Amino acid sequence: ALVPLGLNRLRLPQVRTPGELEQVLARVGALAEGTGGAPPQVELMIETVAALRDLEEIVAGRPEITALTFGGEDYLRDSRAAGAADDLWAAKRALVEKAATVGLPAYDTVYANLHDRDAVWQDAHRAARLGFAGKSVIHPAQSPVTRDAFAAAQR
Repeated sequence: ALVPLGLNRLRLPQVRTPGELEQVLARVGALAEGTGGAPPQVELMIETVAALRDLEEIVAGRPEITALTFGGEDYLRDSRAAGAADDLWAAKRALVEKAATVGLPAYDTVYANLHDRDAVWQDAHRAARLGFAGKSVIHPAQSPVTRDAFAAAQR
């Protein structure tokens, strides 16, 4: 709905295969072309085991894909490892490595407990040290904490 209004960036969730991505991008491209605008850049959310496994194939030859974002809760549900923090960090490491291979920045998933400032900082700091370019937040209070954690990891 926003593409005809000039949307310039889109976060696309739940893509599992190159075919699914092709369908969505063809539709978005047609909408943009119909209004004379350029198609939006796409931040692809990696939320399934299949998407992580096949990432290189999914993004190959797709210059409109400009970033990757990890969808942690959906990934855990798909992997049937709900609540297993070590499994989540292993998948995060794999995403950072694959993102580097395809030349795209990777952004970490949100940290759900927004009231624990120290835990938010620790999670963001670990994500930065792992190699993520940034991190999604779910509450404005997380923004400065996350920014500080990423800055500390760069020192």
